[in-house]
Amino acid sequence: MTKRSAIRVILGATVVLAALTTSVSPAFAWTGSAGHIGIVQSWNGHTEILDVEGSDDIETVRRSLFDKTGIDPADTCLLFEGTLMQDERTLIDYGVEPNDNLSLFLLPVTAAWSITPDDHIVGNTVHNVPVTSPAGTHFAVVDGALPAGVTLDENTGIVDGKFASPDPFDVTIRVTTLCGDADITWSSSGGQGLADTGLDTGSRIAAGVGALAAAGIGAVLVLRRRATGTER
Repeated sequence: MTKRSAIRVILGATVVLAALTTSVSPAFAWTGSAGHIGIVQSWNGHTEILDVEGSDDIETVRRSLFDKTGIDPADTCLLFEGTLMQDERTLIDYGVEPNDNLSLFLLPVTAAWSITPDDHIVGNTVHNVPVTSPAGTHFAVVDGALPAGVTLDENTGIVDGKFASPDPFDVTIRVTTLCGDADITWSSSGGQGLADTGLDTGSRIAAGVGALAAAGIGAVLVLRRRATGTER
């Protein structure tokens, strides 16, 4: 083997070794020792700091959060970058790095509308903005029908249009979120003023179940919680 050939072989081996070293390097800074992640509470914006390891599964993270805050794991939903986190998978599985934040939502999923209190009279407009926690990913009519002349945007949940008929209507729209489903039911006895639900300012609805209605005859907006097998 000539001296030049020997140099080429040595250089080639060095390149291969460097490539192998690069390919097995960790993608981020978990080294087996504890790191910090933040758990952001969606209802108040507070961030709870937890000491964890990359190999911790999500169930362990939930238990650590319970030990520190008393928040029952059965009443929560954890998301990372919009992905629902499963109990049996680890932080590394989801690409969580030290100092990253996870989003914490309380169950049950809640949903309502910010409704324009307009009259259910032919030609009058209606505009409903969904108020959900967590944010909806899909909206669909699952029972009844929207009033004639009104449409639903299945991506945003906005109900828009003009009443084309004074006939009564009763419709249930299902809000799909990463933490589960919730139903919004809207109805009118026909030809009367729509009820002012008190949500026309777009206020965020508090967790819980209730009915929103105005005195007298008119449309009624009802919040119903639907029992779901929420996937964690």
